Amino acid sequence: MAVQIQKTCHICIHARTCEERKEAVKRELCERWELDAKAWLSRGKHIMGEIAALEESKRQAFERATSRQKPAQKKISRGKPSRGDAVLVSYADYSRLIDARITELNKTLAEIAEAIYSVGDGLLRMVLINRYVLFKSWEKVAVDMGYAYRHVTRMHGMAIKEILIWFV
Repeated sequence: MAVQIQKTCHICIHARTCEERKEAVKRELCERWELDAKAWLSRGKHIMGEIAALEESKRQAFERATSRQKPAQKKISRGKPSRGDAVLVSYADYSRLIDARITELNKTLAEIAEAIYSVGDGLLRMVLINRYVLFKSWEKVAVDMGYAYRHVTRMHGMAIKEILIWFV
């Protein structure tokens, strides 16, 4: 009986052949890209939370700015802005900053939507929309679509692979 000796690469760990090592690295990179794609898509939930917080902050700042003004006792000054005017100008500046940040966040949401809409299959797209736009749990997505939980997660994997094609 002849014993077949497996050639190994001096760089590879655990006596793997170079081809096996290349395949393992390729699988690891694909998994890492999939995790990155999921994290990239998941930003939408955090963005929506930040937008809500910014809008609430803006509303509270408006209430503070307008609660100090007494319209009935307004005096006419000779070019010098009153304290109430300075508060309103300060609020306007703050409001513009918040609006600029909300615009940036909405652009990011549009990028996420563009990636999702690049998926060709309508069912896969629906899985992504339910998860990353409507922020539903996997169980809720499965019930709403009428599929088993496991099947929905499989479809999600297929959809993520299509998103990865969009990234490239």
